[in-house]
Amino acid sequence: MRVTLKDVGREARVSQNTVSRVLSGKSSSVPISESTRQRVLEAAARLGYQPNLLARGLRTNRSGAIGVMVEDITDPFLVSVIPYVDATLRERGYHLLLSHAALDPETGSTYDRLLGSRVDGLLVLGDRALTRDDEAEMLQHHRHVVGIARAYEGTEIPSFNVDDRRGVELAMQHLRALGHEHIGFIGNREAWDMACRFDTFLASMATAGVSVPAGAVALVPHTASEGYAAARELLSNGVPLTALLCTTDLLAMGALCALDESGLKVPRDISVIGWDDIPLAAYATPPLTTVRQPTADLARRAVTHLLDLIDGGRVASGEIGDRTGVVHCKLPPDLVVRRTTGPRPRRPVAVPAGQGDGPRPPRRRQVILPGDQREVR
Repeated sequence: MRVTLKDVGREARVSQNTVSRVLSGKSSSVPISESTRQRVLEAAARLGYQPNLLARGLRTNRSGAIGVMVEDITDPFLVSVIPYVDATLRERGYHLLLSHAALDPETGSTYDRLLGSRVDGLLVLGDRALTRDDEAEMLQHHRHVVGIARAYEGTEIPSFNVDDRRGVELAMQHLRALGHEHIGFIGNREAWDMACRFDTFLASMATAGVSVPAGAVALVPHTASEGYAAARELLSNGVPLTALLCTTDLLAMGALCALDESGLKVPRDISVIGWDDIPLAAYATPPLTTVRQPTADLARRAVTHLLDLIDGGRVASGEIGDRTGVVHCKLPPDLVVRRTTGPRPRRPVAVPAGQGDGPRPPRRRQVILPGDQREVR
Protein backbone atom coordinates (compact mmCIF):
# COMPACT_ATOMS: atom_id res chain seq x y z
CA MET A 1 0.00 0.00 0.00
CA ARG A 2 1.30 3.46 -0.91
CA VAL A 3 2.54 5.59 2.00
CA THR A 4 0.63 8.91 2.21
CA LEU A 5 1.32 12.31 3.76
CA LYS A 6 -1.17 11.40 6.47
CA ASP A 7 0.87 8.29 7.32
CA VAL A 8 4.05 10.35 7.60
CA GLY A 9 2.26 12.93 9.76
CA ARG A 10 0.98 10.24 12.11
CA GLU A 11 4.50 8.77 12.41
CA ALA A 12 6.09 12.20 13.03
CA ARG A 13 3.24 13.42 15.28
CA VAL A 14 2.53 16.49 13.13
CA SER A 15 -0.23 17.58 10.79
CA GLN A 16 -0.48 16.51 7.15
CA ASN A 17 -0.05 20.17 6.16
CA THR A 18 3.24 20.37 8.08
CA VAL A 19 4.49 17.25 6.32
CA SER A 20 3.59 18.74 2.95
CA ARG A 21 5.42 21.99 3.71
CA VAL A 22 8.56 20.18 4.90
CA LEU A 23 8.74 17.75 1.99
CA SER A 24 8.01 20.39 -0.64
CA GLY A 25 10.52 22.88 0.80
CA LYS A 26 7.95 25.67 0.63
CA SER A 27 8.48 28.77 2.75
CA SER A 28 5.70 29.97 5.06
CA SER A 29 4.84 32.82 7.39
CA VAL A 30 4.64 30.22 10.16
CA PRO A 31 8.18 28.86 10.65
CA ILE A 32 8.88 25.15 11.14
CA SER A 33 11.52 24.32 13.73
CA GLU A 34 14.58 22.38 12.69
CA SER A 35 13.71 19.56 15.12
CA THR A 36 10.23 19.22 13.55
CA ARG A 37 11.68 19.26 10.05
CA GLN A 38 14.17 16.53 10.92
CA ARG A 39 11.43 14.44 12.56
CA VAL A 40 9.31 14.63 9.41
CA LEU A 41 12.24 13.74 7.14
CA GLU A 42 13.21 10.78 9.32
CA ALA A 43 9.60 9.54 9.42
CA ALA A 44 9.31 9.80 5.63
CA ALA A 45 12.56 7.87 5.22
CA ARG A 46 11.51 5.14 7.67
CA LEU A 47 8.16 4.63 5.94
CA GLY A 48 9.67 4.82 2.45
CA TYR A 49 7.44 7.71 1.40
CA GLN A 50 7.55 8.53 -2.32
CA PRO A 51 5.75 11.68 -3.55
CA ASN A 52 3.08 11.27 -6.20
CA LEU A 53 4.70 13.53 -8.79
CA LEU A 54 1.81 13.30 -11.24
CA ALA A 55 -0.74 14.36 -8.65
CA ARG A 56 1.51 17.11 -7.40
CA GLY A 57 2.04 18.38 -10.94
CA LEU A 58 -1.69 18.50 -11.65
CA ARG A 59 -2.32 20.30 -8.37
CA THR A 60 0.51 22.85 -8.56
CA ASN A 61 1.05 23.09 -12.32
CA ARG A 62 4.63 21.97 -11.73
CA SER A 63 6.44 18.82 -12.75
CA GLY A 64 8.84 18.60 -9.80
CA ALA A 65 11.64 18.10 -12.33
CA ILE A 66 14.67 20.26 -13.10
CA GLY A 67 16.48 19.82 -16.40
CA VAL A 68 20.27 19.59 -16.23
CA MET A 69 21.93 20.32 -19.56
CA VAL A 70 25.63 19.37 -19.53
CA GLU A 71 28.10 20.46 -22.20
CA ASP A 72 30.32 17.38 -22.13
CA ILE A 73 29.32 14.25 -20.26
CA THR A 74 32.94 13.03 -20.36
CA ASP A 75 34.35 16.15 -18.64
CA PRO A 76 35.38 15.05 -15.12
CA PHE A 77 34.72 18.45 -13.57
CA LEU A 78 31.23 18.90 -15.04
CA VAL A 79 30.32 15.31 -14.15
CA SER A 80 31.53 15.87 -10.57
CA VAL A 81 29.00 18.70 -10.18
CA ILE A 82 25.96 16.51 -10.96
CA PRO A 83 25.79 14.46 -7.67
CA TYR A 84 25.82 17.71 -5.65
CA VAL A 85 23.10 19.14 -7.89
CA ASP A 86 21.02 16.00 -7.41
CA ALA A 87 21.46 16.02 -3.62
CA THR A 88 20.39 19.66 -3.31
CA LEU A 89 17.38 19.11 -5.58
CA ARG A 90 16.28 16.10 -3.51
CA GLU A 91 16.44 18.18 -0.33
CA ARG A 92 13.88 20.52 -1.88
CA GLY A 93 11.67 17.72 -3.24
CA TYR A 94 12.78 17.86 -6.89
CA HIS A 95 14.41 15.35 -9.22
CA LEU A 96 16.63 15.95 -12.24
CA LEU A 97 16.42 15.09 -15.91
CA LEU A 98 19.86 14.93 -17.52
CA SER A 99 20.56 15.96 -21.11
CA HIS A 100 23.87 15.87 -22.96
CA ALA A 101 24.14 18.98 -25.13
CA ALA A 102 25.85 18.06 -28.40
CA LEU A 103 27.49 20.94 -30.29
CA ASP A 104 26.75 20.83 -34.02
CA PRO A 105 30.12 21.55 -35.74
CA GLU A 106 28.35 22.89 -38.84
CA THR A 107 25.91 25.31 -37.25
CA GLY A 108 27.63 25.92 -33.93
CA SER A 109 24.31 25.43 -32.16
CA THR A 110 23.38 22.87 -29.52
CA TYR A 111 20.68 20.24 -29.74
CA ASP A 112 18.80 19.97 -26.46
CA ARG A 113 16.14 17.37 -25.73
CA LEU A 114 14.99 19.48 -22.77
CA LEU A 115 13.98 22.39 -25.01
CA GLY A 116 10.33 21.35 -25.16
CA SER A 117 10.25 19.26 -22.00
CA ARG A 118 7.96 20.05 -19.10
CA VAL A 119 10.52 20.92 -16.46
CA ASP A 120 10.17 23.65 -13.83
CA GLY A 121 13.63 25.06 -14.49
CA LEU A 122 16.89 24.41 -16.23
CA LEU A 123 20.52 24.23 -15.10
CA VAL A 124 23.14 24.70 -17.82
CA LEU A 125 26.57 23.18 -17.05
CA GLY A 126 29.43 24.53 -19.15
CA ASP A 127 29.65 27.62 -21.31
CA ARG A 128 29.28 25.78 -24.63
CA ALA A 129 26.21 23.81 -23.56
CA LEU A 130 24.15 26.78 -24.73
CA THR A 131 25.52 29.19 -27.33
CA ARG A 132 24.66 32.88 -27.44
CA ASP A 133 22.37 32.26 -30.42
CA ASP A 134 20.52 29.51 -28.55
CA GLU A 135 20.02 31.56 -25.38
CA ALA A 136 17.03 33.60 -26.57
CA GLU A 137 15.24 30.50 -27.82
CA MET A 138 15.92 28.68 -24.57
CA LEU A 139 14.51 31.56 -22.51
CA GLN A 140 11.34 31.47 -24.61
CA HIS A 141 10.76 27.88 -23.51
CA HIS A 142 12.07 28.09 -19.95
CA ARG A 143 11.52 31.11 -17.72
CA HIS A 144 13.96 29.94 -15.08
CA VAL A 145 17.49 29.09 -16.24
CA VAL A 146 20.73 29.20 -14.20
CA GLY A 147 24.26 28.41 -15.41
CA ILE A 148 27.20 26.73 -13.69
CA ALA A 149 30.66 27.43 -15.18
CA ARG A 150 28.93 29.68 -17.70
CA ALA A 151 28.87 33.48 -17.97
CA TYR A 152 28.86 35.92 -20.84
CA GLU A 153 28.76 39.72 -20.84
CA GLY A 154 25.19 40.90 -21.14
CA THR A 155 23.63 37.45 -20.69
CA GLU A 156 20.19 37.24 -19.11
CA ILE A 157 21.01 33.87 -17.54
CA PRO A 158 22.28 33.98 -13.93
CA SER A 159 25.50 32.04 -13.37
CA PHE A 160 27.72 30.62 -10.65
CA ASN A 161 31.39 30.28 -11.53
CA VAL A 162 34.83 29.95 -10.02
CA ASP A 163 36.93 33.12 -9.95
CA ASP A 164 39.25 32.16 -12.81
CA ARG A 165 41.53 35.19 -12.41
CA ARG A 166 42.06 34.45 -8.74
CA GLY A 167 42.85 30.81 -9.53
CA VAL A 168 45.60 31.73 -11.99
CA GLU A 169 46.96 34.30 -9.54
CA LEU A 170 47.20 31.65 -6.80
CA ALA A 171 49.04 29.28 -9.15
CA MET A 172 51.45 31.97 -10.37
CA GLN A 173 52.15 33.24 -6.85
CA HIS A 174 53.00 29.69 -5.80
CA LEU A 175 55.39 29.19 -8.73
CA ARG A 176 57.06 32.56 -8.21
CA ALA A 177 57.54 31.82 -4.50
CA LEU A 178 59.44 28.72 -5.63
CA GLY A 179 61.64 30.88 -7.88
CA HIS A 180 60.11 30.02 -11.27
CA GLU A 181 60.27 32.55 -14.12
CA HIS A 182 60.29 30.37 -17.26
CA ILE A 183 56.68 29.18 -17.11
CA GLY A 184 54.89 27.49 -20.00
CA PHE A 185 51.14 27.41 -20.56
CA ILE A 186 48.88 24.58 -21.82
CA GLY A 187 45.24 25.49 -22.36
CA ASN A 188 42.95 27.07 -24.94
CA ARG A 189 40.74 30.06 -25.72
CA GLU A 190 37.70 28.09 -26.86
CA ALA A 191 35.59 29.10 -23.88
CA TRP A 192 35.23 32.29 -21.84
CA ASP A 193 36.73 30.74 -18.70
CA MET A 194 39.68 29.25 -20.58
CA ALA A 195 40.32 32.57 -22.33
CA CYS A 196 40.24 34.32 -18.94
CA ARG A 197 42.84 31.91 -17.54
CA PHE A 198 45.13 32.46 -20.53
CA ASP A 199 44.76 36.25 -20.43
CA THR A 200 45.46 36.29 -16.68
CA PHE A 201 48.56 34.15 -17.21
CA LEU A 202 49.88 36.60 -19.83
CA ALA A 203 49.08 39.57 -17.57
CA SER A 204 50.87 37.94 -14.63
CA MET A 205 53.98 37.31 -16.72
CA ALA A 206 53.91 40.88 -18.06
CA THR A 207 53.59 42.28 -14.53
CA ALA A 208 56.68 40.27 -13.55
CA GLY A 209 58.53 41.69 -16.55
CA VAL A 210 58.91 38.29 -18.21
CA SER A 211 58.15 37.87 -21.91
CA VAL A 212 56.23 34.80 -23.09
CA PRO A 213 57.67 33.35 -26.32
CA ALA A 214 55.26 31.63 -28.69
CA GLY A 215 57.09 28.36 -28.11
CA ALA A 216 56.12 28.41 -24.42
CA VAL A 217 52.36 28.28 -25.15
CA ALA A 218 50.23 25.43 -26.49
CA LEU A 219 46.52 26.13 -27.11
CA VAL A 220 44.74 22.77 -27.38
CA PRO A 221 41.41 21.12 -26.40
CA HIS A 222 41.39 20.08 -22.75
CA THR A 223 41.90 16.32 -22.95
CA ALA A 224 44.68 14.14 -21.57
CA SER A 225 45.86 13.17 -25.05
CA GLU A 226 46.12 16.83 -26.07
CA GLY A 227 48.03 17.60 -22.86
CA TYR A 228 50.47 14.81 -23.72
CA ALA A 229 50.97 16.11 -27.27
CA ALA A 230 51.24 19.73 -26.09
CA ALA A 231 53.94 18.94 -23.52
CA ARG A 232 55.98 17.08 -26.14
CA GLU A 233 55.59 20.04 -28.50
CA LEU A 234 56.76 22.53 -25.87
CA LEU A 235 59.76 20.34 -25.04
CA SER A 236 60.75 20.19 -28.70
CA ASN A 237 60.49 23.97 -29.24
CA GLY A 238 63.84 24.64 -27.55
CA VAL A 239 62.30 27.26 -25.20
CA PRO A 240 63.71 27.07 -21.64
CA LEU A 241 61.03 26.08 -19.12
CA THR A 242 61.00 25.33 -15.40
CA ALA A 243 57.23 24.99 -14.89
CA LEU A 244 53.97 24.32 -16.76
CA LEU A 245 50.55 25.79 -15.92
CA CYS A 246 47.75 23.60 -17.33
CA THR A 247 44.14 24.82 -17.33
CA THR A 248 42.62 21.40 -16.56
CA ASP A 249 43.80 18.37 -14.61
CA LEU A 250 43.36 16.22 -17.73
CA LEU A 251 45.86 18.41 -19.61
CA ALA A 252 48.24 18.21 -16.65
CA MET A 253 48.02 14.42 -16.46
CA GLY A 254 48.76 14.09 -20.16
CA ALA A 255 51.72 16.45 -19.68
CA LEU A 256 53.02 14.37 -16.75
CA CYS A 257 53.05 11.30 -18.96
CA ALA A 258 54.97 13.12 -21.72
CA LEU A 259 57.51 14.50 -19.24
CA ASP A 260 58.07 11.06 -17.74
CA GLU A 261 58.62 9.51 -21.17
CA SER A 262 61.11 12.28 -21.96
CA GLY A 263 63.19 11.25 -18.94
CA LEU A 264 62.32 14.33 -16.87
CA LYS A 265 61.64 14.15 -13.15
CA VAL A 266 58.72 16.16 -11.72
CA PRO A 267 59.25 18.41 -9.81
CA ARG A 268 63.06 18.13 -9.77
CA ASP A 269 63.44 19.13 -13.43
CA ILE A 270 60.11 20.85 -14.07
CA SER A 271 57.00 21.71 -12.02
CA VAL A 272 53.38 21.18 -13.15
CA ILE A 273 50.11 22.72 -11.93
CA GLY A 274 46.64 21.54 -12.99
CA TRP A 275 43.13 22.91 -12.54
CA ASP A 276 39.86 21.45 -11.11
CA ASP A 277 41.15 18.94 -8.51
CA ILE A 278 39.27 16.00 -10.00
CA PRO A 279 39.39 12.86 -7.79
CA LEU A 280 42.22 11.30 -9.82
CA ALA A 281 44.47 14.33 -9.29
CA ALA A 282 45.50 13.09 -5.83
CA TYR A 283 46.59 9.76 -7.35
CA ALA A 284 48.57 11.05 -10.33
CA THR A 285 52.28 10.26 -10.48
CA PRO A 286 53.39 12.35 -8.64
CA PRO A 287 50.16 13.60 -6.93
CA LEU A 288 49.13 16.76 -8.75
CA THR A 289 49.29 20.30 -7.42
CA THR A 290 46.10 21.91 -8.71
CA VAL A 291 43.61 24.78 -8.45
CA ARG A 292 40.54 23.34 -6.71
CA GLN A 293 37.11 24.50 -7.84
CA PRO A 294 34.45 24.70 -5.07
CA THR A 295 32.29 22.05 -6.74
CA ALA A 296 29.81 21.40 -3.92
CA ASP A 297 29.31 25.10 -3.19
CA LEU A 298 28.82 25.94 -6.88
CA ALA A 299 26.12 23.27 -7.18
CA ARG A 300 24.37 24.13 -3.94
CA ARG A 301 24.19 27.87 -4.56
CA ALA A 302 23.17 27.51 -8.21
CA VAL A 303 20.38 25.04 -7.42
CA THR A 304 19.16 27.09 -4.46
CA HIS A 305 19.08 30.23 -6.60
CA LEU A 306 17.15 28.46 -9.37
CA LEU A 307 14.56 27.03 -6.99
CA ASP A 308 14.16 30.39 -5.24
CA LEU A 309 13.53 31.99 -8.64
CA ILE A 310 10.90 29.33 -9.38
CA ASP A 311 9.25 30.17 -6.05
CA GLY A 312 8.94 33.79 -7.13
CA GLY A 313 12.23 35.44 -6.13
CA ARG A 314 14.24 37.82 -8.32
CA VAL A 315 17.69 38.12 -6.77
CA ALA A 316 17.51 35.32 -4.26
CA SER A 317 19.56 33.55 -1.60
CA GLY A 318 21.43 36.71 -0.63
CA GLU A 319 23.20 36.87 -4.00
CA ILE A 320 24.03 40.23 -5.57
CA GLY A 321 22.88 40.91 -9.11
CA ASP A 322 24.28 43.14 -11.82
CA ARG A 323 22.57 46.33 -13.04
CA THR A 324 19.81 44.25 -14.66
CA GLY A 325 19.28 42.23 -11.48
CA VAL A 326 20.82 39.09 -13.01
CA VAL A 327 23.16 37.28 -10.62
CA HIS A 328 26.70 36.45 -11.77
CA CYS A 329 28.47 35.00 -8.76
CA LYS A 330 32.18 34.12 -8.62
CA LEU A 331 33.32 31.76 -5.89
CA PRO A 332 36.95 31.70 -4.70
CA PRO A 333 39.15 28.70 -5.60
CA ASP A 334 41.86 27.08 -3.47
CA LEU A 335 45.34 25.94 -4.42
CA VAL A 336 45.98 22.33 -3.37
CA VAL A 337 49.74 21.84 -3.12
CA ARG A 338 50.86 18.27 -3.65
CA ARG A 339 54.06 16.88 -5.17
CA THR A 340 54.29 18.18 -8.75
CA THR A 341 55.68 21.58 -7.74
CA GLY A 342 59.07 22.31 -6.22
CA PRO A 343 61.93 24.83 -6.26
CA ARG A 344 63.18 26.13 -9.59
CA PRO A 345 65.91 23.88 -10.99
CA ARG A 346 69.35 25.33 -11.66
CA ARG A 347 68.87 24.98 -15.40
CA PRO A 348 65.57 25.29 -17.29
CA VAL A 349 64.44 22.35 -19.39
CA ALA A 350 65.02 22.87 -23.13
CA VAL A 351 65.05 20.06 -25.66
CA PRO A 352 66.56 21.33 -28.94
CA ALA A 353 64.27 21.21 -31.94
CA GLY A 354 64.47 17.91 -33.76
CA GLN A 355 65.17 15.82 -30.66
CA GLY A 356 61.58 15.69 -29.49
CA ASP A 357 60.10 14.02 -32.56
CA GLY A 358 58.12 10.91 -31.73
CA PRO A 359 57.37 9.56 -28.26
CA ARG A 360 59.88 7.39 -26.51
CA PRO A 361 58.62 3.95 -25.48
CA PRO A 362 57.18 4.04 -21.93
CA ARG A 363 59.46 2.77 -19.22
CA ARG A 364 58.48 -0.49 -17.55
CA ARG A 365 57.51 0.28 -13.98
CA GLN A 366 55.79 -1.39 -11.06
CA VAL A 367 52.47 0.13 -9.96
CA ILE A 368 51.58 -0.18 -6.28
CA LEU A 369 47.95 0.69 -5.52
CA PRO A 370 47.22 2.54 -2.24
CA GLY A 371 45.83 0.40 0.56
CA ASP A 372 43.23 2.98 1.52
CA GLN A 373 41.55 6.10 0.12
CA ARG A 374 43.51 8.76 2.00
CA GLU A 375 44.55 11.68 -0.17
CA VAL A 376 48.25 11.52 -1.05
CA ARG A 377 49.97 14.85 -0.49
